[in-house]
Amino acid sequence: MKKYSLISLYIFYYYIINFDNSFLFSVIMAIYNTGRYLDDSIGSLLNQTINFNNIQLILVDDGSTDRTEEICLNYQNLYPKNIIYIKINHGGVSKARNVGLAHAKGKFINFLDPDDKWNYDAFKYFLLFFKFYKDVNFIAGRLKFFEANENFHPYDYKYYRSRVINITNEYNCIHTSASSSVFRKSFLKNYYFEEGVFSGEDTRFVLNILLLNPIMGLIREAIYFYRRRADSTSAVQSQKQKTAFYFETLKSVTYFLINSSKALFNMIVPFIQFYIGYDILFRIQSVAYKFLDNNTFHKYCLIIEELLNIIDDKYILEQKILPNKYKILALSKKYKRDLRYDIVSENDSFIY
Repeated sequence: MKKYSLISLYIFYYYIINFDNSFLFSVIMAIYNTGRYLDDSIGSLLNQTINFNNIQLILVDDGSTDRTEEICLNYQNLYPKNIIYIKINHGGVSKARNVGLAHAKGKFINFLDPDDKWNYDAFKYFLLFFKFYKDVNFIAGRLKFFEANENFHPYDYKYYRSRVINITNEYNCIHTSASSSVFRKSFLKNYYFEEGVFSGEDTRFVLNILLLNPIMGLIREAIYFYRRRADSTSAVQSQKQKTAFYFETLKSVTYFLINSSKALFNMIVPFIQFYIGYDILFRIQSVAYKFLDNNTFHKYCLIIEELLNIIDDKYILEQKILPNKYKILALSKKYKRDLRYDIVSENDSFIY
Protein backbone atom coordinates (compact mmCIF):
# COMPACT_ATOMS: atom_id res chain seq x y z
CA MET A 1 0.00 0.00 0.00
CA LYS A 2 1.77 3.12 -1.15
CA LYS A 3 -0.27 5.35 1.12
CA TYR A 4 1.24 3.68 4.16
CA SER A 5 4.40 5.69 4.82
CA LEU A 6 6.83 5.62 7.73
CA ILE A 7 4.27 7.61 9.69
CA SER A 8 1.74 4.86 9.04
CA LEU A 9 4.15 2.22 10.28
CA TYR A 10 4.76 4.29 13.41
CA ILE A 11 1.02 4.41 14.00
CA PHE A 12 0.90 0.66 13.44
CA TYR A 13 3.48 -0.11 16.13
CA TYR A 14 1.96 2.47 18.47
CA TYR A 15 -1.37 0.73 17.97
CA ILE A 16 0.08 -2.62 19.00
CA ILE A 17 1.94 -1.27 22.03
CA ASN A 18 -1.10 0.60 23.32
CA PHE A 19 -3.66 -2.12 22.65
CA ASP A 20 -5.25 -3.85 25.62
CA ASN A 21 -4.13 -7.29 26.78
CA SER A 22 -6.48 -9.30 24.59
CA PHE A 23 -5.33 -10.82 21.30
CA LEU A 24 -5.42 -8.82 18.10
CA PHE A 25 -6.30 -11.84 15.96
CA SER A 26 -8.04 -15.14 16.61
CA VAL A 27 -7.32 -17.72 13.94
CA ILE A 28 -9.76 -20.64 13.88
CA MET A 29 -8.51 -23.76 12.17
CA ALA A 30 -10.98 -26.60 11.49
CA ILE A 31 -8.84 -29.71 11.06
CA TYR A 32 -9.77 -33.09 9.65
CA ASN A 33 -6.99 -35.55 8.83
CA THR A 34 -4.60 -32.87 7.57
CA GLY A 35 -1.91 -33.33 10.19
CA ARG A 36 0.82 -33.58 7.54
CA TYR A 37 0.24 -29.94 6.57
CA LEU A 38 0.00 -28.37 10.02
CA ASP A 39 3.65 -27.41 10.36
CA ASP A 40 3.38 -25.26 7.23
CA SER A 41 0.06 -23.75 8.22
CA ILE A 42 0.85 -23.00 11.85
CA GLY A 43 4.36 -21.92 10.90
CA SER A 44 2.92 -19.14 8.74
CA LEU A 45 1.28 -17.74 11.89
CA LEU A 46 4.30 -18.16 14.13
CA ASN A 47 6.33 -16.07 11.66
CA GLN A 48 3.89 -13.17 11.30
CA THR A 49 5.63 -9.81 11.64
CA ILE A 50 3.09 -8.57 14.18
CA ASN A 51 4.50 -11.22 16.57
CA PHE A 52 2.68 -14.44 17.43
CA ASN A 53 2.00 -13.08 20.94
CA ASN A 54 -0.77 -11.03 19.34
CA ILE A 55 -2.42 -14.08 17.77
CA GLN A 56 -4.73 -16.61 19.39
CA LEU A 57 -4.79 -19.91 17.53
CA ILE A 58 -7.82 -22.16 18.04
CA LEU A 59 -7.24 -25.67 16.72
CA VAL A 60 -10.53 -27.55 16.35
CA ASP A 61 -9.92 -31.23 15.61
CA ASP A 62 -13.02 -32.42 13.76
CA GLY A 63 -12.62 -36.09 14.72
CA SER A 64 -9.33 -36.71 12.87
CA THR A 65 -7.88 -40.22 12.77
CA ASP A 66 -4.34 -39.29 11.73
CA ARG A 67 -1.61 -37.64 13.88
CA THR A 68 -3.54 -34.37 14.15
CA GLU A 69 -4.12 -34.61 17.91
CA GLU A 70 -0.47 -35.36 18.67
CA ILE A 71 0.75 -32.48 16.51
CA CYS A 72 -1.78 -30.00 17.92
CA LEU A 73 -0.96 -30.92 21.52
CA ASN A 74 2.75 -30.44 20.84
CA TYR A 75 2.10 -26.90 19.59
CA GLN A 76 -0.22 -26.20 22.50
CA ASN A 77 2.52 -27.25 24.93
CA LEU A 78 4.97 -24.91 23.20
CA TYR A 79 2.55 -21.94 23.21
CA PRO A 80 0.07 -22.54 26.06
CA LYS A 81 -0.96 -18.86 26.26
CA ASN A 82 -1.78 -18.61 22.57
CA ILE A 83 -3.07 -21.98 21.44
CA ILE A 84 -6.30 -23.75 22.35
CA TYR A 85 -6.89 -27.34 21.24
CA ILE A 86 -10.45 -28.69 21.04
CA LYS A 87 -11.46 -32.13 19.83
CA ILE A 88 -15.03 -32.79 18.67
CA ASN A 89 -16.89 -35.59 16.92
CA HIS A 90 -16.71 -35.31 13.16
CA GLY A 91 -19.38 -32.87 12.01
CA GLY A 92 -17.84 -30.90 9.17
CA VAL A 93 -15.92 -27.67 8.79
CA SER A 94 -18.94 -25.43 9.52
CA LYS A 95 -19.57 -27.00 12.91
CA ALA A 96 -15.87 -26.90 13.80
CA ARG A 97 -15.61 -23.21 12.91
CA ASN A 98 -18.69 -22.36 14.96
CA VAL A 99 -17.16 -24.17 17.95
CA GLY A 100 -13.97 -22.19 17.47
CA LEU A 101 -15.84 -18.90 17.30
CA ALA A 102 -17.22 -19.49 20.79
CA HIS A 103 -13.64 -19.43 22.13
CA ALA A 104 -12.32 -16.49 20.11
CA LYS A 105 -10.91 -13.55 22.09
CA GLY A 106 -9.23 -11.57 19.32
CA LYS A 107 -10.47 -8.31 17.85
CA PHE A 108 -10.28 -9.81 14.36
CA ILE A 109 -11.16 -13.32 13.15
CA ASN A 110 -9.67 -15.50 10.42
CA PHE A 111 -10.59 -19.06 9.38
CA LEU A 112 -7.29 -20.47 8.12
CA ASP A 113 -7.62 -23.88 6.50
CA PRO A 114 -5.11 -26.40 7.90
CA ASP A 115 -3.42 -27.13 4.57
CA ASP A 116 -3.01 -23.46 3.58
CA LYS A 117 -0.85 -20.58 4.84
CA TRP A 118 -0.44 -16.78 4.94
CA ASN A 119 2.49 -14.70 3.75
CA TYR A 120 4.59 -13.53 6.69
CA ASP A 121 3.37 -9.91 6.85
CA ALA A 122 -0.30 -10.42 5.92
CA PHE A 123 -1.67 -9.66 9.38
CA LYS A 124 0.31 -6.41 9.54
CA TYR A 125 -1.56 -5.17 6.49
CA PHE A 126 -4.92 -6.34 7.80
CA LEU A 127 -4.28 -4.49 11.05
CA LEU A 128 -3.30 -1.31 9.23
CA PHE A 129 -6.38 -1.48 7.01
CA PHE A 130 -8.77 -1.97 9.93
CA LYS A 131 -7.08 0.92 11.72
CA PHE A 132 -7.49 3.35 8.82
CA TYR A 133 -10.95 2.20 7.73
CA LYS A 134 -12.94 1.91 10.93
CA ASP A 135 -16.25 1.32 9.10
CA VAL A 136 -14.94 -1.72 7.23
CA ASN A 137 -15.80 -5.01 8.95
CA PHE A 138 -14.61 -7.51 6.36
CA ILE A 139 -11.35 -7.56 4.39
CA ALA A 140 -10.29 -10.03 1.73
CA GLY A 141 -6.71 -10.98 0.94
CA ARG A 142 -5.44 -12.25 -2.40
CA LEU A 143 -5.64 -15.98 -3.02
CA LYS A 144 -2.69 -17.68 -4.70
CA PHE A 145 -2.44 -21.41 -5.39
CA PHE A 146 0.63 -23.47 -4.60
CA GLU A 147 1.91 -27.03 -4.93
CA ALA A 148 0.03 -28.36 -7.98
CA ASN A 149 0.03 -24.93 -9.65
CA GLU A 150 1.09 -21.39 -8.73
CA ASN A 151 -1.59 -19.24 -10.33
CA PHE A 152 -3.60 -16.55 -8.63
CA HIS A 153 -7.34 -17.14 -8.26
CA PRO A 154 -9.45 -16.10 -11.30
CA TYR A 155 -10.94 -13.25 -9.22
CA ASP A 156 -7.48 -11.75 -8.64
CA TYR A 157 -8.12 -8.98 -11.20
CA LYS A 158 -9.91 -6.99 -8.52
CA TYR A 159 -6.67 -6.55 -6.56
CA TYR A 160 -5.07 -4.00 -8.89
CA ARG A 161 -4.69 -1.92 -5.72
CA SER A 162 -5.71 -2.09 -2.07
CA ARG A 163 -9.00 -0.32 -1.54
CA VAL A 164 -12.54 -0.34 -0.16
CA ILE A 165 -15.31 -1.38 -2.53
CA ASN A 166 -19.08 -1.53 -2.55
CA ILE A 167 -20.02 -4.85 -4.14
CA THR A 168 -23.35 -3.34 -5.20
CA ASN A 169 -21.47 -1.17 -7.68
CA GLU A 170 -18.48 -3.42 -8.45
CA TYR A 171 -20.49 -6.59 -8.85
CA ASN A 172 -17.68 -8.43 -10.64
CA CYS A 173 -15.41 -8.13 -7.59
CA ILE A 174 -17.06 -10.95 -5.66
CA HIS A 175 -15.18 -12.91 -3.03
CA THR A 176 -16.18 -16.39 -1.90
CA SER A 177 -13.45 -17.47 0.53
CA ALA A 178 -13.82 -17.10 4.30
CA SER A 179 -10.34 -18.56 4.78
CA SER A 180 -8.61 -15.72 2.92
CA SER A 181 -10.68 -13.09 4.74
CA VAL A 182 -10.47 -11.36 8.10
CA PHE A 183 -13.53 -10.09 9.99
CA ARG A 184 -14.07 -7.85 12.99
CA LYS A 185 -15.20 -10.08 15.82
CA SER A 186 -17.87 -7.58 16.88
CA PHE A 187 -19.32 -7.81 13.37
CA LEU A 188 -19.44 -11.62 13.31
CA LYS A 189 -21.65 -11.92 16.38
CA ASN A 190 -24.67 -11.97 14.05
CA TYR A 191 -23.28 -14.61 11.68
CA TYR A 192 -22.43 -18.30 11.77
CA PHE A 193 -21.60 -21.09 9.35
CA GLU A 194 -24.58 -23.21 8.33
CA GLU A 195 -23.94 -26.67 9.75
CA GLY A 196 -24.87 -29.49 7.42
CA VAL A 197 -23.50 -27.62 4.38
CA PHE A 198 -20.45 -29.64 3.40
CA SER A 199 -19.56 -27.99 0.10
CA GLY A 200 -19.71 -24.29 -0.68
CA GLU A 201 -20.00 -23.30 2.99
CA ASP A 202 -17.55 -20.41 2.46
CA THR A 203 -19.48 -19.08 -0.52
CA ARG A 204 -22.77 -19.14 1.37
CA PHE A 205 -21.21 -17.47 4.43
CA VAL A 206 -19.35 -14.68 2.61
CA LEU A 207 -21.94 -13.80 -0.05
CA ASN A 208 -24.72 -13.80 2.53
CA ILE A 209 -22.70 -11.26 4.52
CA LEU A 210 -22.26 -9.14 1.38
CA LEU A 211 -26.00 -9.22 0.70
CA LEU A 212 -26.57 -7.53 4.05
CA ASN A 213 -23.34 -5.49 4.22
CA PRO A 214 -21.95 -4.78 0.73
CA ILE A 215 -18.79 -2.94 1.86
CA MET A 216 -15.56 -4.92 1.65
CA GLY A 217 -11.86 -4.14 1.92
CA LEU A 218 -9.33 -5.58 -0.54
CA ILE A 219 -5.65 -5.92 0.35
CA ARG A 220 -3.24 -6.58 -2.49
CA GLU A 221 -0.27 -7.13 -0.15
CA ALA A 222 -1.90 -9.85 2.01
CA ILE A 223 -1.54 -13.16 0.20
CA TYR A 224 -3.30 -16.35 1.20
CA PHE A 225 -1.61 -19.44 -0.19
CA TYR A 226 -4.21 -22.06 -1.13
CA ARG A 227 -2.81 -25.55 -1.51
CA ARG A 228 -3.83 -27.26 -4.72
CA ARG A 229 -2.76 -30.73 -3.67
CA ALA A 230 -0.67 -32.66 -6.16
CA ASP A 231 -2.69 -35.79 -5.30
CA SER A 232 -6.04 -33.92 -5.77
CA THR A 233 -7.33 -35.11 -2.37
CA SER A 234 -8.66 -31.82 -0.97
CA ALA A 235 -12.42 -31.42 -0.49
CA VAL A 236 -12.65 -28.80 -3.23
CA GLN A 237 -10.52 -30.74 -5.70
CA SER A 238 -12.48 -33.97 -5.20
CA GLN A 239 -15.96 -32.44 -4.95
CA LYS A 240 -16.86 -33.18 -8.59
CA GLN A 241 -16.79 -36.89 -7.76
CA LYS A 242 -19.60 -36.51 -5.22
CA THR A 243 -23.30 -36.33 -6.07
CA ALA A 244 -23.78 -33.64 -3.39
CA PHE A 245 -21.78 -31.21 -5.53
CA TYR A 246 -24.32 -31.49 -8.33
CA PHE A 247 -27.47 -31.10 -6.27
CA GLU A 248 -27.07 -30.36 -2.56
CA THR A 249 -24.58 -27.53 -3.09
CA LEU A 250 -26.84 -25.87 -5.62
CA LYS A 251 -29.74 -26.13 -3.17
CA SER A 252 -27.95 -25.05 0.00
CA VAL A 253 -25.73 -22.37 -1.56
CA THR A 254 -26.92 -21.11 -4.97
CA TYR A 255 -30.67 -21.26 -4.39
CA PHE A 256 -30.24 -20.06 -0.82
CA LEU A 257 -28.48 -16.93 -2.12
CA ILE A 258 -31.10 -16.45 -4.84
CA ASN A 259 -33.94 -16.66 -2.32
CA SER A 260 -32.14 -14.41 0.17
CA SER A 261 -31.54 -11.79 -2.51
CA LYS A 262 -35.18 -11.87 -3.61
CA ALA A 263 -36.37 -11.62 -0.02
CA LEU A 264 -34.17 -8.59 0.64
CA PHE A 265 -34.37 -6.75 -2.68
CA ASN A 266 -37.18 -8.41 -4.65
CA MET A 267 -34.62 -9.30 -7.31
CA ILE A 268 -31.42 -11.27 -7.85
CA VAL A 269 -28.83 -8.56 -7.32
CA PRO A 270 -26.00 -8.23 -9.88
CA PHE A 271 -23.20 -9.71 -7.78
CA ILE A 272 -25.25 -12.84 -7.04
CA GLN A 273 -26.01 -13.16 -10.75
CA PHE A 274 -22.30 -12.74 -11.46
CA TYR A 275 -21.48 -15.51 -8.98
CA ILE A 276 -24.06 -17.80 -10.62
CA GLY A 277 -22.48 -17.09 -14.01
CA TYR A 278 -19.06 -17.98 -12.65
CA ASP A 279 -20.34 -21.17 -11.05
CA ILE A 280 -22.20 -22.25 -14.20
CA LEU A 281 -19.07 -21.91 -16.34
CA PHE A 282 -17.12 -23.84 -13.73
CA ARG A 283 -19.74 -26.59 -13.81
CA ILE A 284 -20.36 -26.64 -17.54
CA GLN A 285 -16.80 -27.69 -18.30
CA SER A 286 -16.85 -30.41 -15.65
CA VAL A 287 -17.33 -34.10 -16.35
CA ALA A 288 -20.62 -34.65 -14.52
CA TYR A 289 -21.63 -37.42 -16.94
CA LYS A 290 -18.81 -39.56 -15.52
CA PHE A 291 -20.29 -39.52 -12.02
CA LEU A 292 -24.05 -39.38 -12.68
CA ASP A 293 -26.29 -41.91 -14.38
CA ASN A 294 -28.24 -40.78 -17.46
CA ASN A 295 -31.43 -39.90 -15.60
CA THR A 296 -29.63 -37.99 -12.85
CA PHE A 297 -27.42 -36.21 -15.35
CA HIS A 298 -30.53 -35.06 -17.26
CA LYS A 299 -32.02 -33.63 -14.05
CA TYR A 300 -28.76 -31.83 -13.35
CA CYS A 301 -28.73 -30.31 -16.85
CA LEU A 302 -32.27 -29.02 -16.33
CA ILE A 303 -31.18 -27.23 -13.16
CA ILE A 304 -28.27 -25.59 -15.00
CA GLU A 305 -30.64 -24.46 -17.75
CA GLU A 306 -33.01 -23.04 -15.13
CA LEU A 307 -30.18 -21.03 -13.58
CA LEU A 308 -29.10 -19.76 -17.01
CA ASN A 309 -32.64 -18.52 -17.60
CA ILE A 310 -32.81 -16.46 -14.41
CA ILE A 311 -29.60 -14.49 -14.96
CA ASP A 312 -28.81 -11.93 -17.66
CA ASP A 313 -26.47 -12.96 -20.47
CA LYS A 314 -23.94 -10.29 -19.50
CA TYR A 315 -23.06 -12.20 -16.33
CA ILE A 316 -21.89 -15.08 -18.50
CA LEU A 317 -20.18 -12.96 -21.15
CA GLU A 318 -18.28 -10.80 -18.65
CA GLN A 319 -16.63 -13.73 -16.89
CA LYS A 320 -12.84 -13.74 -17.08
CA ILE A 321 -12.48 -17.50 -16.65
CA LEU A 322 -12.35 -20.22 -19.29
CA PRO A 323 -12.25 -19.82 -23.09
CA ASN A 324 -15.14 -18.16 -24.93
CA LYS A 325 -16.30 -21.51 -26.29
CA TYR A 326 -17.72 -22.34 -22.84
CA LYS A 327 -19.62 -19.06 -22.74
CA ILE A 328 -21.08 -19.85 -26.16
CA LEU A 329 -21.94 -23.35 -24.96
CA ALA A 330 -23.71 -21.96 -21.88
CA LEU A 331 -25.76 -19.50 -23.89
CA SER A 332 -26.52 -22.16 -26.51
CA LYS A 333 -27.97 -24.26 -23.70
CA LYS A 334 -30.02 -21.28 -22.57
CA TYR A 335 -31.46 -20.47 -25.99
CA LYS A 336 -31.59 -24.10 -27.17
CA ARG A 337 -29.72 -23.49 -30.39
CA ASP A 338 -26.11 -23.48 -31.50
CA LEU A 339 -25.06 -19.84 -31.18
CA ARG A 340 -21.82 -20.39 -33.04
CA TYR A 341 -23.81 -19.81 -36.20
CA ASP A 342 -25.06 -16.47 -34.86
CA ILE A 343 -21.63 -15.10 -34.04
CA VAL A 344 -19.60 -14.46 -37.17
CA SER A 345 -16.91 -12.02 -38.16
CA GLU A 346 -16.95 -9.81 -41.26
CA ASN A 347 -15.42 -12.58 -43.36
CA ASP A 348 -18.01 -15.06 -42.10
CA SER A 349 -15.54 -17.14 -40.08
CA PHE A 350 -16.62 -18.29 -36.66
CA ILE A 351 -15.47 -16.38 -33.60
CA TYR A 352 -14.54 -18.67 -30.70
